[in-house]
Amino acid sequence: MRYPRRGQTEQKGANRQVPRGGMNTTDPNLIEVIDSRGRTLTPCRRKVADREVRLGRAKWIGRRRIRLRFDPFAYRHIRLKVLARDRYTCYWCGRPGFTMDHVIPWSKGGRTTMANCICACEECNGRRGDMDAAEFARLMGRPTPHPQLILSGRHLAAEAAAAPEPVTGTVRPQPFARLARLLEAEPVSRSSLY
Repeated sequence: MRYPRRGQTEQKGANRQVPRGGMNTTDPNLIEVIDSRGRTLTPCRRKVADREVRLGRAKWIGRRRIRLRFDPFAYRHIRLKVLARDRYTCYWCGRPGFTMDHVIPWSKGGRTTMANCICACEECNGRRGDMDAAEFARLMGRPTPHPQLILSGRHLAAEAAAAPEPVTGTVRPQPFARLARLLEAEPVSRSSLY
């Protein structure tokens, strides 16, 4: 099967053209998204495009196209380093975490650096939102993360030292207990995964 060249379309049905990627761009609600380097990203709805432009994170470059003012892939390596440094453990609750949380929120001028980011589970990251780190730490009963400790990796030791002793008789359910054991263990055999 021959594919059309980039930018060309192929016929699908009667008088209907669909781009090579298979997405129908004749939908008036879909807006083409281009990143700061000119790469085409996944289209979004007009409502999302309007919000990004209103917040100053994108600009219109036509009736149905926006260009992002940032590179969405620029900080991917920092996220992976932060998760590995924190051993994929949520700073706030101790469960396995797969998202990156900014100590000083991005919306309040916090930068995406190793000193300002910690590992968090999806639930804690969503609950915190753009709340101040000290306020959320009090709410969760954890010490406030400080950039000097985070950068050196000692924030995990400070958390362990300040963690209260568990009350006997109450068991907190661990939904990702098996996954946490697998992440901590040495390489495992295929049979132990299933």
